[in-house]
Amino acid sequence: NAGEAFEFDLLSIHSALKRVDLIRKPIYLVVHVCVDQFLNLSQKEFEGYVRLYSLATKVIFVSEANKNTITRILGVGAENFTLLSGQVPPNKKKYGTPILNSKHLNLAIVARLEHEIKGQDIAIEYLSKYERKNEIVLNVYGKGPSKNYLESLTSFYNLSNQINFKNHVEDKSEIWKSNEMILSFSQAEGLPLSLLEAMAHGRSFISTAVGGVQNIPDNLGYTFHPTNRTYFYHLLDNLLDNRGTIIEMGKDCHSWFIDQSVKTYYDQFFGQ
Repeated sequence: NAGEAFEFDLLSIHSALKRVDLIRKPIYLVVHVCVDQFLNLSQKEFEGYVRLYSLATKVIFVSEANKNTITRILGVGAENFTLLSGQVPPNKKKYGTPILNSKHLNLAIVARLEHEIKGQDIAIEYLSKYERKNEIVLNVYGKGPSKNYLESLTSFYNLSNQINFKNHVEDKSEIWKSNEMILSFSQAEGLPLSLLEAMAHGRSFISTAVGGVQNIPDNLGYTFHPTNRTYFYHLLDNLLDNRGTIIEMGKDCHSWFIDQSVKTYYDQFFGQ
């Protein structure tokens, strides 16, 4: 009813936009990916976003890049904008040297099987045209609506010997016993939890330069633009020819992760 206080504790952004003037509780926005929702906005919708972000007690981002994008698009943001870091709990800070396969470089994609966002289809297509593809094994972990499509694409490119679909694995240490690096082709991202978990287990990364990945020190992994196929192949050549560096980079990733200041979620969301 018009004028009635809106008392839900958890709202989608779309519901909040429609009822922003009825919300009586403090508003906390958690922003993971911030680009698509701002495309082709009407003036009324744009003004609604500005009001919602301005009224929020806290707007919590998972990457500096997304925070800067929101600030630029909406022209808002100051004391109520904050950055959430250290998403992997301390009890997951484990390190173990991977079991190396002398014939193949084992890479892992760990993400929901949703190719429009996570880009597994691009990874498969890129691998299919790589001259040294027989030296690589790509293990794909996760569940999602794109599974059948990605498996069909793998068959289409005759990559059944190079790509294995492993489903979701709860114990991430099992993933990192045999995989040497994490590979991410995400098209839109904050700071991938799977990448942080890989670093916590002492693994480096190859990732598209999206979101919070751009804030990780350059010496800890490799980033590339998804349209630059030549550079991606150069990265793989370098890793195949210098596999000894992979373990050392993984150790540096583990040390960097441990050195980060990991606060509790309560402190980061609501602390003074």
